[in-house]
Amino acid sequence: MKKLFLLLLVLPLVFSSCGGDDENSKTTYQIVNNFSYESDIQGLDGSMYDVIVFCFVGDNVVREDHYDKVASMSKSEIKEMPENFEKIKISFKLAQPGTPAGDLSSNTRKYTVSYTMIEKGKNNTIELTGNTMLQNTLKSSTHKEKSDYEMNIYSSIKLLHK
Repeated sequence: MKKLFLLLLVLPLVFSSCGGDDENSKTTYQIVNNFSYESDIQGLDGSMYDVIVFCFVGDNVVREDHYDKVASMSKSEIKEMPENFEKIKISFKLAQPGTPAGDLSSNTRKYTVSYTMIEKGKNNTIELTGNTMLQNTLKSSTHKEKSDYEMNIYSSIKLLHK
């Protein structure tokens, strides 16, 4: 009888520790574009175009994910990533290619200044706002060149009006 009682106590513990992978344990990320902008210039609406997500292990880019567009005030799809990915950085253009704003020489690729560190087993949300700091290169450096200035999205988008 004692063995049966002990078995009844231990079995639930054994089965709860043997649970399979569930959806909540996957490491994923999602871009949230919380930037809105109203303009009378076609192709300039606060959306991010030609988006590239650079996935890093250490200082090495190990994967690039591409999105045509992450619309203003919306979210990208959720992307799964391997557990060994450590951080990500986002790059995009502020105006839609092939439009009057998108064809301006000032519609250059921008990169987030900071990396987003990945929390394993969670959905990592990368929120971009008008105050998100941008730079002109992927690499972060302590010795910035004149062409590698930093500014936020609001300041960058105003350059497209000139």
